[in-house]
Amino acid sequence: MFVGFLSGDEFYALYAHARIFVFPSEYEAMSMALLEGLSFGTPTVYSNIPENEAVANGLGYAFEVSNVNSLAKQLDYVLKNRNEAMAIGEKAKKSIRKNHDWANIAKQYNDVYMKLCKC
Repeated sequence: MFVGFLSGDEFYALYAHARIFVFPSEYEAMSMALLEGLSFGTPTVYSNIPENEAVANGLGYAFEVSNVNSLAKQLDYVLKNRNEAMAIGEKAKKSIRKNHDWANIAKQYNDVYMKLCKC
C-alpha cells in the first residue's frame, strides 16, 4: 500500500493495524522505524543484518538479507501462525517499551551531561 506522506495518528495507525510490519533494509544503523514497528506489537519480519538483529532478535522473524525466498517463507509463516506471531509481537512491545523508553533515555543523557559539567 502506497499512502504518501502521513504523520501523527494516521501514521501510527499504520503500525498499529498492520497485519505484518516488514523491515527489509540491507544497510542500517539502529532504525527508529524498526523500533516503532516492534513497539506497537505488530508481528515484524526483518532482514538479518547485525544492526537489526541487535534490536529485534527474539522479538520478530528474521529473513536472510536480499533473499526474496527467505522473505517469502517468513511472511508465509507469520500469516499461517497468527497466534504465535501476536504473542511474539506482545513480547516485542513490552521489551521495546522497557529498553528503549525515550523518557528514560533522555534522563540518562541528562545525567551524563550534568556529571560532565559538574552542575
